Amino acid sequence: MENFRRCNLWEKSRILLLSIYKIADSFPQNEQANIGIGMKNCCVTNLLNVMKMFNFRRQSSVEKMTQLSILKMDRLKDYLEHARNEKLLKNSDFEYLMHEANEIKCLLSCRVSRSICN
Repeated sequence: MENFRRCNLWEKSRILLLSIYKIADSFPQNEQANIGIGMKNCCVTNLLNVMKMFNFRRQSSVEKMTQLSILKMDRLKDYLEHARNEKLLKNSDFEYLMHEANEIKCLLSCRVSRSICN
């Protein structure tokens, strides 16, 4: 079993999580309680699921974690759009975070047909 830390999906998920924390912590307190915490939750859940994929031996369990992570990336994109509409995110941050969320979702979707670390 390969170390999950060498996995491109894990590394991208980790970087997205750190970026989300940095940006969400700069939100005004009332918005941070709703939008920021939701964004953080999506990223933490995704990262934990990616790590769990390396511990499960049954394909059905891995697929379940993959599907949950895909749903979390979709939910994160909803939060990002809401934050942009509320003018909590700069356009450059919004574009960057959406790009990263889409890349992670693509890696998760492709994971079914090939190894998780490809």
